[in-house]
Amino acid sequence: MDGRVFYVGDDPFDLKIWVEAVSKALIGKPVRYIPTWIVRVMALAGDLFKALRIPFPMNSGRFKSMTSDYITPMDRTVAALGASPHTMADGIERTVQWYDDGSDRWQPGVKKDTRSMNGSIA
Repeated sequence: MDGRVFYVGDDPFDLKIWVEAVSKALIGKPVRYIPTWIVRVMALAGDLFKALRIPFPMNSGRFKSMTSDYITPMDRTVAALGASPHTMADGIERTVQWYDDGSDRWQPGVKKDTRSMNGSIA
């Protein structure tokens, strides 16, 4: 396996399926979508604002990134290590449970010294 590249992640899937499942698990409702043409117009407006040095959250580069597929080749990884033991449904269930259990207590950028979690500090 020396010199070979193995990607770590999930097999490619339709992101809309995941988004819909998370939405239904969290709020019991389907996702509401903004028509693509509206987002494209916002991206073009963002390009104009960028040229005028006015910050705007959308531009054509971001639009392209949001609407392009980036399929990672997972075949070698699955062949060498086997399929993931976790399903999408399991991941969604655990994510929703984490959210319901107080994800609001999570602080970005705060580091936790895990060495003391087992009772000893190295």
